[in-house]
Amino acid sequence: MIYPDLGFTLSLLIKGHYSEQASLLLRNLAHPLGLSLAHRLQIENGLLRRLYGSDPEKPAIAKDGLALWRYYLLEGIFLIQTFNLESAFAQAASWNAAYQLQPPPWGLLLHVAVAATAGATFVSYDPVLRKRAVDEGLTLLPSKL
Repeated sequence: MIYPDLGFTLSLLIKGHYSEQASLLLRNLAHPLGLSLAHRLQIENGLLRRLYGSDPEKPAIAKDGLALWRYYLLEGIFLIQTFNLESAFAQAASWNAAYQLQPPPWGLLLHVAVAATAGATFVSYDPVLRKRAVDEGLTLLPSKL
């Protein structure tokens, strides 16, 4: 099983620094790519906030992102799956409490925890999340940044 973090998933929906690499990697992954309800809430909430926000440049980007999101769901590229979110939240909370330095945002840390509790390969471009995943013995994609 392959589980992507939020940044990877968003880079497929909104043009950014890793969008090209993420698109190339997605082509080589088995579909559907299992996403959690956390992905769905974070993605839809973020895009809708930008769609209806006050920044005049963000609605067009958000509209395109929402269209791609819906397309990927409809075409079976993404699939919202059931994960043990209670266990993942508990794991993320445990890691959060143990950080000696500033921890990553909880919503991002949660995705590593979901991958860990599911025993999934973790897809991320975030060096902090990748380190957490390696510390937990998870396989990473891409293998190198």
